[in-house]
Amino acid sequence: GRDTGLPSEIADLFPDRLIDSDLGEVLDGWTTAGLGDVVTELEVGGRPKGGVSAYTDGVPSIGAESIVGLGRFDFNKTKFVPRDYFAQMRKGHVQSRDVLLYKDGGKPGQFEPHVSMFGDGFPFRECAINEHVYRIRAEPSLTQEFLYFWLRSDQLMDEMRRKGTGVAIPGLNSTQVRSLSVLVPEPGVLKAFNSRAEPLVGRVLALALQTQTLADLRDALLPKLVSGEIRIAEPEHFLPRMEAVG
Repeated sequence: GRDTGLPSEIADLFPDRLIDSDLGEVLDGWTTAGLGDVVTELEVGGRPKGGVSAYTDGVPSIGAESIVGLGRFDFNKTKFVPRDYFAQMRKGHVQSRDVLLYKDGGKPGQFEPHVSMFGDGFPFRECAINEHVYRIRAEPSLTQEFLYFWLRSDQLMDEMRRKGTGVAIPGLNSTQVRSLSVLVPEPGVLKAFNSRAEPLVGRVLALALQTQTLADLRDALLPKLVSGEIRIAEPEHFLPRMEAVG
């Protein structure tokens, strides 16, 4: 019942009463579930026998080290699987707006979860995951954007740390992932959230793709500029334009 400062069309979507749930007190009309109850796809990928170190081209293969966050990817760590192997994979093909979850690895006795989302051509228009990464898709009503930000929330990160720590190889098996807690808002809140989150996620992915395109252009041109293979006009030629803009 407190004044949140939100626009009335948003504030009116929230009830003024809390009820008890498995997650503690939640808003009236909201429900709780296990992640397995609200996802339609949960799978890991694979790699050829012998790993991927022998391949310098093909289809990018995404490992746990590349699951760092929305719009973030270290292209220096890109690995590949042969295209014929990719074509024969029955699972692990990444789709646009897939949520990707770090499965296992790290220091013995300590698990630090990582969540990312690929899509809209970033970091690749076509890629696969290996056996150390989960690919997750939520029911359409929940949306990929809500799933990503829920898994990134402090509450879920803490839950994943607890469940993934204490084993020889820290990580989450599929049963543990399916048991992760989900607080499901009522449909009006989900719709309002997605109408704002979806274009913002799209903007992040578009800017990340543009950044990488500019980096590739820089890397291609810089050696030629340094060697004198190509030249640009003298800086003085740009001064009148800069002064005019200023």
